[in-house]
Amino acid sequence: MINFRTIESLHPALLVVPFYASLLISADSQISRGLFNLAAFYTIFWLWKNRASLSSKFNPSSLIGVIFIAYLAASSLWGESSDISTYLRWGAGLSVFWITLTILAQASEKHLYETALLLIFCTCIAALYSSIHYFVSPDAPSRNMGPGMIRHPILGPSVLISVGATSVMLLQYCKRFPLALISVLFASLLIYTLTTASRGPLLSLGVWGLALALVSPVPLYVKKAAITLGILFLLGLYLALPEFVLSLIERGSTYRIDIWKTVIPTLQDNFFFGHGVSLDFVTTETSRKLEEITGLAIEHPHNLGLSTWLYSGLAGVMLLAATTLSGIAILYKKNTTSLFYCFPLMCAVFFLSLTDLSKLVSPPSAIWFIFWLPLAILSGLSAREDEDDSNVTSLHSSP
Repeated sequence: MINFRTIESLHPALLVVPFYASLLISADSQISRGLFNLAAFYTIFWLWKNRASLSSKFNPSSLIGVIFIAYLAASSLWGESSDISTYLRWGAGLSVFWITLTILAQASEKHLYETALLLIFCTCIAALYSSIHYFVSPDAPSRNMGPGMIRHPILGPSVLISVGATSVMLLQYCKRFPLALISVLFASLLIYTLTTASRGPLLSLGVWGLALALVSPVPLYVKKAAITLGILFLLGLYLALPEFVLSLIERGSTYRIDIWKTVIPTLQDNFFFGHGVSLDFVTTETSRKLEEITGLAIEHPHNLGLSTWLYSGLAGVMLLAATTLSGIAILYKKNTTSLFYCFPLMCAVFFLSLTDLSKLVSPPSAIWFIFWLPLAILSGLSAREDEDDSNVTSLHSSP
């Protein structure tokens, strides 16, 4: 027999941390599916228990996120693929993930703080394990590919950077800034990202680190020291590994500009509603043109904004903007100082989305943690009854 009182008293970190850790180990396993189903069951239970007060638990930002996901999944109805049910199923799962995270973000400050620490712990372990394995493995590829969902040399560091930045934002929201822990996190991410030789994530990590140094609640001399160390590190990296640094520069735009120039004129086709999220970009005339230019089979437009416009049209881009900005706008309206902890995170997400990312509706994978996790957490924080935490509401409070 189900003990609902026991379910109700579960720590909110259990909604996301085990699922995140399992995907870091294996991108597609029965364990991760089972953990997600358990979290989904809890979410459904929570929604039923709080059904009388749902209007106070979810604000416009929360609802916009669900509407955006539903619209993206529904765009498969006018796409070319016949596999509509798959995208609708993925959209339903992603909606549950979004709602679960908005619920988690309304937990007590103590629980938020502990959840952030656990996410940082998992992120550091994944980054350090992947880095060590890369250096000691005799048959390691030229670009580090970690386990599970961080196996891709670009999406891998993107996941860890996004989750790490989100966790630090939660620490700042809880009025905590453990400098030593955050320094270890940044160093772990830097080492791992360097071994992947992925410039987009490296740029994102650098911009996040700079933004964090500028707005973090630490003395001015610490900020100056952090920026100075960053400059010295870059100089030292160039002096110690000049060939590596030059190879990053010589790769140029890796055809990103050519891809964008070719894709942009095609957006006028199905301008408002796009081609549907089920579109297989590789089979399009645009991809064939790009193959003639690049000699490569280009799988997507390598820019989140362009991809969203291609698949879901102007309507999708407008919903993308609303989903991205609504939570921050509500937080800022409640308390202008919220910008200090939102700004570094949004810098990280923006630069991660600039040269990669594609379809936002997918099975549990990297995109869930690169894009949806930070925005869902921000949306949930904006729905809290008292943003300045003078009267923090518990996840398990009665309606």
